[in-house]
Amino acid sequence: MSGNLLKIRRRISSIASTRKITHAMELVSSSKLIRRKKMFFAIDEYEKELLRIMAHCLISLDDNVKDELPLLKNNESDKTLYIVISSSLGLCGGYNSNLLKFAEENINSNDKVIVIGQKAAKKFAPNADERYVDLGDTISFEKVKEFTNKIIEGYINKDYSKVVLIYTKYKNALTFIPSKVDLLPFSIENQTAVGYPPIFAPSAKDVLIKLLPKYLNLSIYKRLCESLLSEESARRNAMENATDNADSLNEKLTLEYNKARQNQITTELIEIVSGQE
Repeated sequence: MSGNLLKIRRRISSIASTRKITHAMELVSSSKLIRRKKMFFAIDEYEKELLRIMAHCLISLDDNVKDELPLLKNNESDKTLYIVISSSLGLCGGYNSNLLKFAEENINSNDKVIVIGQKAAKKFAPNADERYVDLGDTISFEKVKEFTNKIIEGYINKDYSKVVLIYTKYKNALTFIPSKVDLLPFSIENQTAVGYPPIFAPSAKDVLIKLLPKYLNLSIYKRLCESLLSEESARRNAMENATDNADSLNEKLTLEYNKARQNQITTELIEIVSGQE
């Protein structure tokens, strides 16, 4: 009986130690979430305004002018470039497994892949053309511009038919959806004419030529921030669930320990009474 009690006490102690770690990670993730949310929603508003301006530019362009812009044209190629954004760290529930499964369902064997994050790099190691796995908590906009320029150059050279970004979309604190967005060829759905179209100087075409690379930089940067926000939310939820499970298991083991201890005491009392008789 005493050996069983010692075993239960060791399990209780081990679970209590694990709970301290999961609770600490939950608090750290909660703190990071505040900063990540603030950054993401600020970028989201900026992107919406930039898209509004670019929509006005597209509406003002004639079809023959649009054909002169390579980032608006469809390329004849049998390859698609996929950019897959995953995390480099674990302990975030099903965040990476759901994303990588979604990516695998969309990517064909002859497609090109650029991976961001250690998890995607391991998954697509044989097929990845480029790997960016050291972005860390602080995303460098300069590094985003660096590989965005390579993507633009490859598309202009007609190396691939389109560019698709696969990432995890943030819906709310509990819901994160693996998603994809077409980056190139650039288009804006549901364009509507405005009553008083703006006047562009020197021209709508020149403005659009300047804005397109900036938008692609911003779009990828935003999805990186959104992926980090989803990752941190998933990690916080996973650590919260782990902490709750530790509390529940500790409560169950404590009750089991108390019952075993009570049985031991009862047995000892019976033995003492029996000896006196």
